[in-house]
Amino acid sequence: MKQIIYLLTVLLLTVLLLITGCGITGSVISNNCETMNNPTDKDYCYVQLGASTLNDGYCQSIKDSMSADFCYEEVAVGLKDPKACEIINSEYWSDICYKETAKATLNPDNCFILNSILDKNDCLEFIGKAKNDYKICQEIRDVERSDQCIKKVAYALNESSVCKEMSNKLLKDSCLKKIAVITDNKELCSEIGTTVIRQSCTKEFS
Repeated sequence: MKQIIYLLTVLLLTVLLLITGCGITGSVISNNCETMNNPTDKDYCYVQLGASTLNDGYCQSIKDSMSADFCYEEVAVGLKDPKACEIINSEYWSDICYKETAKATLNPDNCFILNSILDKNDCLEFIGKAKNDYKICQEIRDVERSDQCIKKVAYALNESSVCKEMSNKLLKDSCLKKIAVITDNKELCSEIGTTVIRQSCTKEFS
């Protein structure tokens, strides 16, 4: 849900900026932000200036607190600097800021700052897959998602030892079978505990 709201906010921002005359580079096409009469237009103009120049000084000129926090979030993500998220007041934009900077820097430590378990899991899963690091996947507080993440890493690395880190026995054995076939390693089939999967694996080499 947070991701949907975030995308809708960005879309609305883009539309308003086109209407109010703020250019995508942060420059003002028709007027500077201060000459705008509509407070909302003025705030969104400053948001774009802050985001495009990665200068949070523009965010300080924004009157609406949520718009200001959005501006700080955009600057922090652009700078890939989680410390820049500390100035954000709202939990909503703070979580998005830490989540997006964690993904931008591939630093799982920032995932643990997030308030939502779902956001933490999303963050850790993204980084675990991106870095092909099953240990990060193991930090996910959802066994099924953790196993799926580990499986992706195992397949990416063609590494049977990673398959063995999964909790679900069937997923683990299916993973071993796939790696055995991909790496043309028949001996791996003997390490599969589930009879039907082991037999199926062996048949692949007959």
